[in-house]
This record gives sequence, structure tokens and C-alpha cells, in this order.
Amino acid sequence: EYGASTLDYPFYGLGTDGLDTIDLRGTFNNSWIHSTTAQRLEADYMRDGWNRLTQRAMGDVGARQKFVQVYINGLYWGLYDASDRPESSFIATQLGGDKDDYEVLNAGTPVDSPADNPNGAANDWATLNSKIDQTVVVNGSTVPYVSTDAGYQDIKSWVDVTNLADYIAQMMFAVNLDWDGGGHNWYVYRNGHITGDGFKFVAWDSERTLEGVSDNITGTNFKGAPSHIFQQLMSNPEFKLLFADRVHRAFFNDGALTPTANAA
Repeated sequence: EYGASTLDYPFYGLGTDGLDTIDLRGTFNNSWIHSTTAQRLEADYMRDGWNRLTQRAMGDVGARQKFVQVYINGLYWGLYDASDRPESSFIATQLGGDKDDYEVLNAGTPVDSPADNPNGAANDWATLNSKIDQTVVVNGSTVPYVSTDAGYQDIKSWVDVTNLADYIAQMMFAVNLDWDGGGHNWYVYRNGHITGDGFKFVAWDSERTLEGVSDNITGTNFKGAPSHIFQQLMSNPEFKLLFADRVHRAFFNDGALTPTANAA
């Protein structure tokens, strides 16, 4: 009723017109408006955007970001972090195809689904989380299903393991303290019209990061969330080697998580 539904303006720079959604994030954690003194003192408004831009620098799909000053009917409303929202229209602009091709879950809850399969992603996410906890008997011993070659090949058709490795390496490096548990602050997506296109992960709402040098979340393990899928997969030697390779790619030789890249 207000006009065109897409923005005919290169909001994030050349070639970024045609946006369906801009998310104006006021920022809560580690911000000037937080209720606790400690978090107000931590306010620098850099952390959340750093995570989104770093995911893109690692070669994965991540939301774009820029700071804006917001006015509503001429009244100054404050500093906001303008971001893509990781929904189907955004994924389509990054990977091609139509937005109706993509399925998106926000912490396991459907956000976008193809009309011909509205519950497909939610059902398959539940199936993935069931498979990740299965066990099998090998040579008389009970072992995780995903530790076997057959189990690993099966899981790879449900989740993009390379994307997961990158995502987890970034979350652990940044020490995301408000992530994964409690059913919030992570998105997954896939192309619902491509058989075997595994779920991929998007960094989101990552304000509680890069706080203390001694903070550590490498043991984070919440069922139904990305951390649990990762921890279970670490029982598989092939995935463990893949994770090591992705860590080496990011943390060495001018990779996206090296100090020079972070400073930039």
C-alpha cells in the first residue's frame, strides 16, 4: 500500500539494489542502552557487524551491514545498525534463483518455506537432529552413527559440513556468549528444490562476542542446535580433519580470522 516492495537504491554499495528487507538493529547487549553498567561500558557497536562481515570474508553467505542515523518524521531516533535479514529473498540475491526456492529456519522455527513444501525444512531439521544422536554397533561396541563412514555420508546430505566448520570456528573464536542455547540467535537455510542441499548456517545477533580473552565456549553443546551437531560430528575422523583444515585456512596465511584481517 506504500508503493514498490523492493528498494531501487544501492543501499550497501554498487549492485545491492532490489532489497526486500532492511533490518534496523538498535543493539541491546553491549550498548549504551543496556540496563547493566558493565555492558554499557563494553559498548562499541562493532561486534555484531564484525561477525556478519567476517562470515562473508570467510567465503560463506553472511548478512551485510552499515551504520545509519535514523530519523522518523524529522525526529532524530538514534544510531542503528542496518543489516540484511537472512530470509529467503536475501539468500536468493546471494546465491541466485527465486526466493520461493529457499527454506529458512530461525533457531529451528520456519521463517520461509516453498509453498509446495511448507513444513519440509522444519521436519528435516528434526530428522537431522535425530540422526545425529543415533548409535550403531561396530565390532561389538556401540558407537555414534556419525562416527562411521556410512553415517557421515548420510549426515552430509542433511547439513553442509564445510559451512558448519567455518561457522563453528568463527563462533568459538569470537566466543559468542549469547548463542545456540535457549533456542535463539542462529539461522539455517537451504534450497528446498535441490535434493541433498544441506542446511547452512548464518551468524546472527552476535553482540556478546570478543569480550574477554580468557572466555571459552569450545565445549558448548546444546541439543537441537548447531553446537550439538558439531560436537557429535567431531567423533568422525574425516570431519575432524575437515574442521582442522578450515581452522588452518581461517587462522593462518592471511586468513579471515588472522589479526590483520580482524583489524581491517
